[in-house]
Amino acid sequence: GRELLMGENVKEQNFPECWIEQEIVHPHFAKEFRNTFSMLRTKEQFRQLELPLKTKSGAYEWFKIDLQHT
Repeated sequence: GRELLMGENVKEQNFPECWIEQEIVHPHFAKEFRNTFSMLRTKEQFRQLELPLKTKSGAYEWFKIDLQHT
């Protein structure tokens, strides 16, 4: 389960859009978040992303995410 991020889903449907729609990703960073995942689908290089995500308390905090196509 999630310890820090908002939500309790074990599996996400329609990711990354579901995080954008639920505003787990701060709205000002939605485009960057979406673009990062579209680059992963094309198997581009490993990417590191830092952006505010909504915590269980409802506040946004900065998280660093390491992404890689498997």
